[in-house]
Amino acid sequence: MISLLLSVGVILLWRRTVTLRRRIDRLEASLARRGDALGAVATAAPTAAPTVAPPPIPPPPSLITEPTPAVAAPAVESPAPSASPPAVGRSEAAQGWEVVVGSSWLNKAGVLIFVTGLALLLGYSMAHVGPLGRVAMGFGIGTTMLAAGMAIERRLADRAYGHGLVAGGWAGIYVTTFAMRALPAARVIDSDLVATLLLLAVASAMVWHSLRYRSQIITSLAYLAASVPLGLTPLSTFSLIAALPLAVSLLVVSQRFGWSGLSLLGLGTTYILFALRASGVAALDLQASLRYVLLGTYWLTFEVADIITARDRPADGGSRITSLFGANAIGSIGCLLLLEPFDDQRRGPLVVAGAALCYLAAAVVRARLRRASSQADVSNRPFDTSHAALALSAALMAWAIGLRFEGPRLMIGLLLETQLLFVSALAIGDRQIRRVGMAVTSLVTFQALAASLAVLPAQMDWPWPMSTWTPWIALVAACWYANDELLRRRGIVADLPERSYTWVASVLVCLIITRDVPSDYSGLVAMVFALGLLIAGTRPAAAYRYQSYVVLFVGVRGVFLVLPENRSSSTEAAWPILLAAVTVAYAFGWWAARHRSVMSNSERQLVAIEAGTASVALLAAFEWRVVPRPSLGGTWAITAACLATFGEWRRIAGARWQAYALAAAATLRALSAIAWDASASTVWAGVAIGALFATGLVSRNGVRRGLASGATSAAFDRAARITVIVSATLLLTVLLADRLSANLITMSWGLEGIVLLVVGFLIRERVLRLSGLALLFLCILKLFVYDLRELEALGRIMSFVVLGLVLLGVSWTYTKYKEQLQKLL
Repeated sequence: MISLLLSVGVILLWRRTVTLRRRIDRLEASLARRGDALGAVATAAPTAAPTVAPPPIPPPPSLITEPTPAVAAPAVESPAPSASPPAVGRSEAAQGWEVVVGSSWLNKAGVLIFVTGLALLLGYSMAHVGPLGRVAMGFGIGTTMLAAGMAIERRLADRAYGHGLVAGGWAGIYVTTFAMRALPAARVIDSDLVATLLLLAVASAMVWHSLRYRSQIITSLAYLAASVPLGLTPLSTFSLIAALPLAVSLLVVSQRFGWSGLSLLGLGTTYILFALRASGVAALDLQASLRYVLLGTYWLTFEVADIITARDRPADGGSRITSLFGANAIGSIGCLLLLEPFDDQRRGPLVVAGAALCYLAAAVVRARLRRASSQADVSNRPFDTSHAALALSAALMAWAIGLRFEGPRLMIGLLLETQLLFVSALAIGDRQIRRVGMAVTSLVTFQALAASLAVLPAQMDWPWPMSTWTPWIALVAACWYANDELLRRRGIVADLPERSYTWVASVLVCLIITRDVPSDYSGLVAMVFALGLLIAGTRPAAAYRYQSYVVLFVGVRGVFLVLPENRSSSTEAAWPILLAAVTVAYAFGWWAARHRSVMSNSERQLVAIEAGTASVALLAAFEWRVVPRPSLGGTWAITAACLATFGEWRRIAGARWQAYALAAAATLRALSAIAWDASASTVWAGVAIGALFATGLVSRNGVRRGLASGATSAAFDRAARITVIVSATLLLTVLLADRLSANLITMSWGLEGIVLLVVGFLIRERVLRLSGLALLFLCILKLFVYDLRELEALGRIMSFVVLGLVLLGVSWTYTKYKEQLQKLL
């Protein structure tokens, strides 16, 4: 009865609307004819015969309220131009929005509200109407609206109104079919399978009808009218299943005609309905596994639809329909988060891993379609939906690994995922896949760095006590080195993040050495590691060389840090460690000098300075550790002379520079022993002085070659050699002053000056001659400042006599051999 009354009401409303529409059309036509007649009269010539005004056109009968007297004038003057036509235009413009609102918007809103009321009516419990009667009522109302809409939409003027009724009719039929199983008050079907098949049948009919009309408005209105009641009805498992046929039918139509907005509308409505129904366990008595299956079904439906569309989408990206990938990913992952899989330690990782595998399969399918439709180079392919699907798969798999594992196993799982992505990218030749892998690589790197910096208890004892993290951190470093080698061997230009592979690996190795290697050996092990990096860097891999310079500094610093201030408290293994460190340092410098061709000038200078400084510092520390203190200065001086001789023999400037540095240390040590240690050995002091003279003299030819070739370091080399000779002279002068009595100091200094002059003349060494002259002037100064006042008479006389003879002899020599000296100078 109620359905009949509603049907009659709809029909009466439709007839009244049609009548009003016809009257409006006749009124508009009459006003248009009157405007045309007035325009013709206004444009007539002034001499023309008087014209008879046309009889007035009576208004439509429905709008006449009083009798209108007839007007019959034989002739009238042409009326003045009036504003009637513009008035009509303004009236039409003013009434346009009102007509749109009244005829279109109210129609659609009425359909939505009416279908929602129908759903509520089906669920309302009435005493005299059973479930079958409510179903019949719903089908009757829906069928009546559908038939009325089909009849009305045939008229061109009433097509929009008819489309609204058609949409409402199909929505009413779908909601009634849904209520036959979902609503207790209208339940006549107990089987979910039968109810689902009926919904599929109704959805198929809706698709067929939408394809006939080709109207996006009617399709979207029908879908909204059907989906809104699903969201208002009581919660049930079937309500979630019932949304699937509706979404499939909408996708078929929208993809067929390229209606992107309609596709996004269906996708969003489906996921919103799922989020409202399945996110809370208390709100819906639904098994967790079934919720995941339904969510996966929704995702698969929209993904398949988008992949089918992508198969026909042009390779240049131009398409009339937008991809559903982004919206589908947001909806599916958002709903997955609402289901809170991380709260279930047993099922959660499997669910997330399953989602990751689904996105991986989607990435593979999309990549194959992309490759089939485009012949472009894979390595230069831009980031597309296949890469986005792979990125989501990688993120979900990392999440699943984080839910399932912890500690070192978590890092190993992420490392395995990273390497699979990297190897796959190399096999396919796709740079974008490598970039996706770098995102997971950063996670592994941060975790490895955090574990390396953390203070963890030693749990392993092979080959020495170490943390259980150490082997796995070393494995991460080895993988990063291997990745860099693979990129280089294949000739692939690495991205900026990929260039950090070896740097990160070297940092990890250094952290392992610092934390897990015993402190006495950590510096030495770091130096050996630096040598290995240098050897690897002499190939076309400059990054290894740069890393070796940093690691060498760290290693040398570590060796010196373990040296105790008091040698008696050091371990017995101190001198073997120092000897091994010296060997490694010299091997480092030797290898760098042998492969100088791969280095720039600035890099060669840097290596020479660093390797030389490290070598001489470690050598000095080794001798300080094993040589007794009284003979330390002499030992350092002898070593300096040996280094200078070796540098002159092999023509290695770096060896001479090391000799100069060690000679400076020997000078300071010998000077302190002479000045402040009364028990210092005169023999070792003399040995140090002789070795220093030998160091300066042996380096003479090397300095001359450098000056002749214009080497940049020649000036430094020359100044350092002069400093060594002057230092030896100073030491000898101080030694004579410390070991001889006051009466003999002036004479001994004079004799020293004579010896230096003679030797300087013989070997043509100007520095020795100038040193001798300086000593003689020092003697003259001391003679008149100190000796004349402080010494005894005999000592004073001897000093004056001897020094006078010496000065006369020197003067005679310069006078007699003046021409020869000019050549020497």
